[in-house]
Amino acid sequence: MPIFAFVEDNEIKELHDGLPENWRNYSNFSSLENEPEILANIGWQRVEKVDPPYNPENQRLDNYKYKLLNGIVTFEPEIIDIIPPTPEEIEESIRINNEHQWMLIRAARDQKMRDFEWRIMRNQRQTFLGLSTTDNMIDLQTYMQALADITLQEDPNNITWPEYVS
Repeated sequence: MPIFAFVEDNEIKELHDGLPENWRNYSNFSSLENEPEILANIGWQRVEKVDPPYNPENQRLDNYKYKLLNGIVTFEPEIIDIIPPTPEEIEESIRINNEHQWMLIRAARDQKMRDFEWRIMRNQRQTFLGLSTTDNMIDLQTYMQALADITLQEDPNNITWPEYVS
């Protein structure tokens, strides 16, 4: 926030974080920082930050603006009422969140299935070749079906993932 303002013709013309080193026909102008009367006589003044009283539970401060009133430059916010969402807006937000969660869950489920399919392929190959199988096909298919049924759960924010037990 700039701390100095130059006012001319009842209008804020310049804002500065500090006084410029040189300004118009003044050299070493920044040395006047602690001389408010001299600065005021040539149109410079410190900016006063104003934080009006407000209730943070249902209001917020935003849209800070520089204002000039009675020769005083202030930096003050607008008090904005926080309007609680309607039940319909809350419901819509929950619906959108749930849709997004289900999308993420499906993607994770599909990846788990792809990562697991090699075991089914191995079992089928072992069976075809008449070898003893490493995994039980019923256990493999039961796990895959549990993954497929993951979207039958009620709450996408509280999913219980099946575990493969061989």
